[in-house]
Amino acid sequence: MKAPVIILLILFSLISSCKKEDIESSLVGTWELRTLEGDMGTITYPPGNGNVIKFTKGEYQILKNGAVTKAGTYTIVADAGFEMSICLVKKKGEFENRIIYDGDNSSQKTFIHISGNKLFLASGCFASDGGVKKEYEKQ
Repeated sequence: MKAPVIILLILFSLISSCKKEDIESSLVGTWELRTLEGDMGTITYPPGNGNVIKFTKGEYQILKNGAVTKAGTYTIVADAGFEMSICLVKKKGEFENRIIYDGDNSSQKTFIHISGNKLFLASGCFASDGGVKKEYEKQ
């Protein structure tokens, strides 16, 4: 009786770790900001705008006009709290993970979703005019 439960637990942990590894490997690269959605509406950025995030395995750099404005480490963790934190309804399979910059678990949660060559980051609560959703395109 215990064997099937143990097998199910092992399979679940393998599936969860594969999804995390897929996200982390898909994240590696250079991403340029395309849209910024928040309380002031949506702003669209043209290619070559210089607002870039670079990810390597476990490290990031944020650049503005070619200059590094912030750099450090990151981790990806599973988190089912998107709707409660962001105050928006999500589609199944989207925003199931969040990114933690520099080991800071106490700051506002930033949820992550990758689809094709698009990276989406969402943080803050849209219902209280504090939400921000950014769309990046892989370079």
